[in-house]
Amino acid sequence: IYNETPPEEYDDIHTNKDLPVVSIISPRNNKDITDESITIKASATASLGIKQLDFFFDDKLIGTDATRPYQLIFSLPDDLVDERHTITVKAYDKANNRQDKKITVFIK
Repeated sequence: IYNETPPEEYDDIHTNKDLPVVSIISPRNNKDITDESITIKASATASLGIKQLDFFFDDKLIGTDATRPYQLIFSLPDDLVDERHTITVKAYDKANNRQDKKITVFIK
């Protein structure tokens, strides 16, 4: 294999212009959460079409949604410390291009 000619093709689907655009609709950034669960709502678009959105709470995957409207209801653990936490939504298009959006919430 090391004697083969390197490929000359150009990857035209894994480019910055094709990255998905993702936003977290709710909860809002820096919001105080007093309920026992959080409904996370997000929107995403991509020129190649959206494959799925992955939802994370403090870097732990809590669920996936592949259909609009993109949302997830997450029951907060009983032993959760009252402090600042991060919600991340990762959007993947059909070519596996990915874009992330993060917000901070405060559990009270």
